Amino acid sequence: MAVSVSIRIGTGTKERPDALEVHPPETCDNVIVRLTGMAIDDEPLLQEDLAALEEGYADIRAGRVHAIADVKREFGIE
Repeated sequence: MAVSVSIRIGTGTKERPDALEVHPPETCDNVIVRLTGMAIDDEPLLQEDLAALEEGYADIRAGRVHAIADVKREFGIE
């Protein structure tokens, strides 16, 4: 059995889900369910992913970086 609750949102906030209706008149509830479902990451980062990100951050902090323009020029991509 569905439970109904009231929430307070601003007029501008209400207009946002209205603009995202896929097939009007989709309910605000359906829009919220669809959007929150899209926000759930079903493939969270693994420990090795986090380690690789930290390695990249360490490279940045140590100045081991190259300007994108230099990389493009080196590989003839411009």
